[in-house]
Amino acid sequence: MLIGWLGNQWFMDFNSFYQIELYLGGRVLDCLYFRLGIGNWALGIGHWALGMGHWAWREFQTPNS
Repeated sequence: MLIGWLGNQWFMDFNSFYQIELYLGGRVLDCLYFRLGIGNWALGIGHWALGMGHWAWREFQTPNS
């Protein structure tokens, strides 16, 4: 009886600990995905700016001939 109660207590503690771990792990993953999203967005903006700069450089070059 006592062993069963102790096992039950340990299982409940373990269960709550596991839920906390799952929650924290989820938060960390959310943060990582959020940062990845921001990074991809920044890369996209940078790539667009490079493309525009290249286009402008090509477009407004005046040939000397």
